[in-house]
Amino acid sequence: MTVSVLVCGDEPTISHAIDDAVVVDGLCSDPGRMLAGAGDADSIVLALHPGEFQLSHVQRALRGLDIDPLGAQIISVERGADVDAVTASLRGLIARAGVYGGSEPEHAKPVRG
Repeated sequence: MTVSVLVCGDEPTISHAIDDAVVVDGLCSDPGRMLAGAGDADSIVLALHPGEFQLSHVQRALRGLDIDPLGAQIISVERGADVDAVTASLRGLIARAGVYGGSEPEHAKPVRG
């Protein structure tokens, strides 16, 4: 399974937390930008800033990439967060995303549209 790590480039300290991470400027405000950095990923780990992204928009963008939104790992990183702590969390989420087996229909939650 291929896992891509995308980091919102609006906070310089987390953009260097993981060597293989792809920095995407404006990712929090426009999750559609993840298309540029996701490559051929089967799963994705996102480092976003709390209060600056809407989960429904992120999930919609993931579906557009044929990535299971339930398997995507998202970490909310406060501006000025400890880089070592963020790095450790990202490494754990990368491992978790790599073993995710996929969701089944019974995992879906109905949403009124």
